[in-house]
Amino acid sequence: MQRRTFLQAGGALAALCAAPGFAQTPDPLLTPDAMRSDLALLRRAFETLHPGLYRYNSPAQMAARFDALDQRFREPKTLAQAYLDLSALLASIRCGHTYLNFYNQPATTKQALFAGRNILPLRFAWIGGEMVVTDGLAHAADIPRGSVIESLNGQSASALLAQLVPLVRVDGNNNVMQPGLLSADGADEIETFDVFHGLLHPAQSVHRVLARRPDGSRRTLELPAMDAAARKTQHQNQRQADAARLKDAGTPVGWTFAINAQGVGTLTMPGWAVYNTRWDWKAWLDGVFKQLASEKARGLIIDLRGNEGGLDCGDEILARLIDAPIEVQSPRRLVRFREVPADLVPYMSTWDRSFRTLGKDAEPEPPTGGREGFLHLKRESDTSDRIEPKGPRFTGRTAVLVDAANHSATFRFNGIVRRHRLATLIGEPTGGNQRGINGGAFFFMTLPATQIEADIPLIGYFAPGNPPDAGYSPDVLAVRTARDLAAGTDRAMQAALRHVAA
Repeated sequence: MQRRTFLQAGGALAALCAAPGFAQTPDPLLTPDAMRSDLALLRRAFETLHPGLYRYNSPAQMAARFDALDQRFREPKTLAQAYLDLSALLASIRCGHTYLNFYNQPATTKQALFAGRNILPLRFAWIGGEMVVTDGLAHAADIPRGSVIESLNGQSASALLAQLVPLVRVDGNNNVMQPGLLSADGADEIETFDVFHGLLHPAQSVHRVLARRPDGSRRTLELPAMDAAARKTQHQNQRQADAARLKDAGTPVGWTFAINAQGVGTLTMPGWAVYNTRWDWKAWLDGVFKQLASEKARGLIIDLRGNEGGLDCGDEILARLIDAPIEVQSPRRLVRFREVPADLVPYMSTWDRSFRTLGKDAEPEPPTGGREGFLHLKRESDTSDRIEPKGPRFTGRTAVLVDAANHSATFRFNGIVRRHRLATLIGEPTGGNQRGINGGAFFFMTLPATQIEADIPLIGYFAPGNPPDAGYSPDVLAVRTARDLAAGTDRAMQAALRHVAA
């Protein structure tokens, strides 16, 4: 099984075998010295820099986990085994921005880990603990949309989900985020499920699937596995189709807006990552609210499902929903270091060199509430403490569609909407955590011997008071089901249309 994984690495295999951490054997293995030295380096970086290391774990708990992994690393392991072990360690920190980022791995590591031909050739979502097909792709005639995969290669879907969840990042104990990330629905070029399932089962060239179809019949099928290149082509084709569909909308990030015959406007925003575009998104949103005013729209639905965040684009929307300024209670921004130790610098990359001295002028944080050893950053340039009204104001009923993907900027937006009663949240429980998250600035740390990369957030956002260790529950719960998918029913949108048109 291990041999197959590395034979599939192709031309990158020779480079990996020559790397300092690999023993020269027919099956290339990482040496204990290589893994343990990298783990010690990673531990030093996290204990020095990571603001959320002890947010949900005590120092003793994290020390025990590092020690346990050090013991596991006293035996040679494949790169895949080391990657899985490190992923589980980082997931235990319970920080949604701390993980072995698939996209940031060195090219040789990507090739060795992600290029195998063992990917399940379906698109699916985890809904209520069930593995529900969203697109049967080439097998749609046998496994149509809305089918439930009851078992995969002899393992029940519930057991498979339980096996994968401990490897996946999450914010605190708000566990709704993990099944969402494990859904392979075409949203990501590299799917979390493909990576972890593929590493756990590298020799799976054919997948045996037991499916319960929408009509209640069961069918067992053997599906030839696909490789990462084929999955990437599918993703690119989907993006091209989306781009063609949105060509006339003038929105390079996929935002759309339309007002229906009943006078309800729907603003769909699949992402807020607008920092890499020159598009004037603020002017576009201004046009949206002018149109709402000119057509005297009676309701507005803001669809944020699948939107993790990006910039605080929601502030431009909030400004049109208020008639007086609102104060946004900003979390405290804390860091654990003034300057990155010199011995760690060679392994860190980022987009802003000033992060190396992020806490240089920060003030010591009073050691209360489990915040010992922190420094307080005074302000953040891209976060406003006050939102001023901006016209034209929309006064009709407003609904926001939410789900587990909302865990960063969209999570902040949902919180402001909830606190100031500016709209009704409809859909599924959100990701994120009311206690705060870690992010804002990052280092991308490449471990020298194993050539595995880890994302390390540098700023901890700590909410005032003692908020719950949870995301936000919607005001109106509208959870999609396998039957909804089979019928093409959008339960949350239907609930929102009823609400805003009432």
